Amino acid sequence: MNQEPSEAAKRRQRGLASFACPEPAPCSFHATEAKPGAEQEDQGIVRIVPVSPDKLPLPASSHAGPLASPAAHVPLWHLLVYFVVSVVLTSVIVAILWPEWLAGDPDPPLPGAAWGLIWYGLLLVFLRRPLRRSGTTLRELLTPGRDRPQVLWAMRCAAPAIATSMGCIYLLYLPLSAIAPDFVGWWLLEEAELFWWKGPSYRLANLIELFDLVLLAPFVEELLFRRLLLPVCKAKWGVKTAVIGTSVAFAALHVDLLGAFVFSLVLSLVFLRTGSVFLPFVIHATNNAIAACLAALDALLLSGEEAASLAEFQAGWWWGAAGLGVGVPWLWWEVRAFLRKTE
Repeated sequence: MNQEPSEAAKRRQRGLASFACPEPAPCSFHATEAKPGAEQEDQGIVRIVPVSPDKLPLPASSHAGPLASPAAHVPLWHLLVYFVVSVVLTSVIVAILWPEWLAGDPDPPLPGAAWGLIWYGLLLVFLRRPLRRSGTTLRELLTPGRDRPQVLWAMRCAAPAIATSMGCIYLLYLPLSAIAPDFVGWWLLEEAELFWWKGPSYRLANLIELFDLVLLAPFVEELLFRRLLLPVCKAKWGVKTAVIGTSVAFAALHVDLLGAFVFSLVLSLVFLRTGSVFLPFVIHATNNAIAACLAALDALLLSGEEAASLAEFQAGWWWGAAGLGVGVPWLWWEVRAFLRKTE
């Protein structure tokens, strides 16, 4: 005749259960089995343990998408503080190491190149904390994405984005050169000169400038604007405002305001589509490498060691027309493909 199991035996079979229930977060359940032979008198007790909400695991960004990742929880003012502090510290360091840099006339090559290297280096150090908080890993930064069609779409966007960006330089500054020629000559042709062809240590300065322009600057800017700032702004104001707002901020750091704005729009769409910061970095680095090559060829073959004149810039209007004529229709076609996928 089968005997009914005792109450203690039933408890032993079920084991113990403890619940961690923060308010108002959902409960986190943990079960532990009872040890045979242990005292069972108090095993019917359910223990409620308060747990801080930030101790609970966050949803994986691979399921929620790049804009639903923990990067959206990075305070915006933290990023602004890091940006401002890095600029101030860089200026102080360069002024201490090269006092002649403050005079600025003539512009010494090495301090000018070192300023960008130090600034981006400091900014990268400051961004390590929000990157860790956002759950960004080295593998994510070096992975183009697993969806092959999305990766191919992003690479197809590179050429028209670069062509359109180049055309926008002429679209903005060619009419402006007729209204304010002195300003365009100073802002676009003199201050935007990428390389030095004379002065102390100008060869070393050019090597530093090339590394900064092609590798360091695109990497840090994509981390700041795409991986961190875009999700933060999207969480506050929505995706359209975030894309436009971060693109305005990105353009403010560049001489070619309109071209940089359009270029940033494309990089933001690539990040939204692929969820990877690697592809925007590759496109950005490619654009800067092409700009560096064109500047070097212009200096070696056309304008020489001096900055290009305003007349030479105006005579090259057909570069802008070609860039816009090829880039805008091609880019619009690719953007429409992206919009159809997101509808």
